[in-house]
Amino acid sequence: MDIRRSLQQKPIFGVAIAIFLVLMASAILARQYWPQKKANLSEAYFTDDDGNTWFNDSAFLVPPFDHNGRTAVFAEIYTYDNGAKKFCAYEAKYTPKAKKTAGSGTGRCAEE
Repeated sequence: MDIRRSLQQKPIFGVAIAIFLVLMASAILARQYWPQKKANLSEAYFTDDDGNTWFNDSAFLVPPFDHNGRTAVFAEIYTYDNGAKKFCAYEAKYTPKAKKTAGSGTGRCAEE
């Protein structure tokens, strides 16, 4: 028995297949055009206690800089368990020569 004859005898199968294809196409289009989360590139994470805690501030700060009487550096924060758990993977700071090149040495980038 060929497909055409079976669809003529039982049209419900054709309707079911059509509904399935429409649902699949809708799901693919929804996934394609769903708005993506965008990162806030104007902020970055910093730490002043070796990664135990962190805070976010302007990404234009040039570490190391003074924060509440302590030296703050970049903190690269990662999450797992769908964002339930976070940890500081590593810290980074500029060398004194690079900091002088990047900014005025006060922790803020030089304005051009």
